[in-house]
Amino acid sequence: MVEDISRKAQFWIVIGIFFFYLTSTVIMGSLNYLIAMDSELYKYYNHSATMKYLAMSLYSFYIIGFLCHKTDQT
Repeated sequence: MVEDISRKAQFWIVIGIFFFYLTSTVIMGSLNYLIAMDSELYKYYNHSATMKYLAMSLYSFYIIGFLCHKTDQT
């Protein structure tokens, strides 16, 4: 029997956490590089807005997971 993992809340929670940490790691690494290179682009970067959008996406995946969750009725 093949399970549909997209109907499990755990799947969406893990996807949200993976997306949040992978994206924030890449963004923080890029920001660290801009600071080390003394780039002018650093002046235009808004850290708090970026982290807010990433957090909203994380919690959106949580909500999708709980809305799509289907329990097994036996």
